[in-house]
Amino acid sequence: MLDRLRRPGLPLAILSNGTPDMLAAAVRSAGLGGAFDALLSVESTGIFKPARAVYDLVGARFGTEAAQVLFVSSNGWDAAGAACYGFRTVWINRNLQC
Repeated sequence: MLDRLRRPGLPLAILSNGTPDMLAAAVRSAGLGGAFDALLSVESTGIFKPARAVYDLVGARFGTEAAQVLFVSSNGWDAAGAACYGFRTVWINRNLQC
């Protein structure tokens, strides 16, 4: 999916409550090195999601308006916070049983 999103030239990022070192290690461990244009951590804000200051990091990094961002999360609280902020959101329901 990440490769398909990258094809039209869309920038890809992770926005996390984790530390920069934790994010880098997780990306490396998952074999996704180079898949993202940015690994954005709340560490620079001193507050955790769903605080608005955290979602502000995306616009600051990419120069985008909130409505230009597609935010994908498997955490309902995070998708809800991002939607309230103004991002378009996709919630991945990991509990769905077919």
